[in-house]
Amino acid sequence: MSERKTTTGTHRLLCQSESSFPPDIPRPWMAGYMHHHTAFRFPEQRQTPEELRSEVENLGGDFVFCAGDHGRKSKTSCYFGWYEGRDYYEHALSANTDRGVFLIPTGEYHLDFPDEVIRGGPDAPFWEARKKWPAYKPFFHTFIPMLEWTDCICSHVREKTSPLLLDAAEKKGIAIPLLHPGLCALSGHPDPADFPWLGRMAYIEMFNEMKHFKYDYLLYKYYLSGELSRKMGIFSGVDFTDIRYTLSSPENIKAENVTYLNVQGDRTIENLFKAWNQRRSVAVRGRLFPEYIEPAPSINDYAISGAPEINFGVRSFGKGNIRYVEILRNGRQVFTKFCPGRNSIELKWRDSQFEGKETSYTVIIEADGDWLITSPVNFIRK
Repeated sequence: MSERKTTTGTHRLLCQSESSFPPDIPRPWMAGYMHHHTAFRFPEQRQTPEELRSEVENLGGDFVFCAGDHGRKSKTSCYFGWYEGRDYYEHALSANTDRGVFLIPTGEYHLDFPDEVIRGGPDAPFWEARKKWPAYKPFFHTFIPMLEWTDCICSHVREKTSPLLLDAAEKKGIAIPLLHPGLCALSGHPDPADFPWLGRMAYIEMFNEMKHFKYDYLLYKYYLSGELSRKMGIFSGVDFTDIRYTLSSPENIKAENVTYLNVQGDRTIENLFKAWNQRRSVAVRGRLFPEYIEPAPSINDYAISGAPEINFGVRSFGKGNIRYVEILRNGRQVFTKFCPGRNSIELKWRDSQFEGKETSYTVIIEADGDWLITSPVNFIRK
């Protein structure tokens, strides 16, 4: 175990055997962290963008989408990332170089709702939070990744016009996600199903809090079953990092939440950002990684003349053995396989039962508590 001194103290760095990244990440995959905060509720202790890039590089990752500082200024106000303005985005982007880890700033924002949508009655956890912070509102969260400051998007954040924010992001081709829905909904905040426009979100966050995993997973299947949301992507979120606030601390289990992006072309920040916006992602909790998925997850449709077919190989580089494989068609189970317990699996699967024109498939792998879930692979018949 090595050590590194930063402005926030001395941090221990994991050796490769303890890392959440495999020793060799096969191209075209790039692996990294999503929804990471440089501080949480302790704004006096934070990492600079340069320190964060260095840490992720030492861990073996390729990128980090960073939501910046996260905490409370006072009992009546709070901040969630770099939303104060352009300077925060430009500071983060200026830390990037042509080599090493890519850092994309992704300010986190509230999607606020009126009090009428609070669920759970007077005993809902929401009201305890309201007592502590009078400005506390019913909400869901999103983040906005940008390679340059875009006023036409950020103006809607300031105005709290949530559907218009989504409209502006779609117009710019920027994928914005629904963050930790279970954390919000199970605390008395709105039911996502009550707001159909939330199904237009490009992604859903998974594994943020494992106690909410069942809710988040069932909600994802619900979205996948809808015609307007069946292409919704998935990623693995870090968010709360508890150990003030580095990914390297051995106690920080959130460092196991890794997202893989299938990046086409040269290894550049622009192509990485394009892969995100095209939903070419795989969400992982633990030590699984996709050796290959053919065709790869993408918002685009793959044109076929026959039956849809998916080939994939997944490997565990930890202690968990692969036990279970499931494939969903439009959010509904169409294939399952129980495995005797091994560290890798390869599967070539053909859906000979599908007779429609358009469809989407999601692959789920479980390995002794480790999970891998793909974004949809979409097909259209010629």
